Amino acid sequence: MLRRNDIFAGLSRYGKDVPVINIMNKEFSVVDVNEMLDVALLRLQMCNCNALPVTYHGQLVGLITAVSIGEFLKVQSTLDQSSRSGKFEARNA
Repeated sequence: MLRRNDIFAGLSRYGKDVPVINIMNKEFSVVDVNEMLDVALLRLQMCNCNALPVTYHGQLVGLITAVSIGEFLKVQSTLDQSSRSGKFEARNA
């Protein structure tokens, strides 16, 4: 994982001509696709990073960010409120 701090530290130490592998963080948390969003958000907060790899059977399948979790929760909340108020109508019902 290559974080912003890693980039600045690498540029400061080695200059601009440095391979990514020399400055990237090789030990980082991951989130499995079957874990709950609150677990992912907690790991993001604990590692103080902007994104975490998402894996399925050990293979990288995506990235998750606090922003994407927040957007998902916002959409979910809006749909829940619309459903309770009767303004939301399911299609193909």
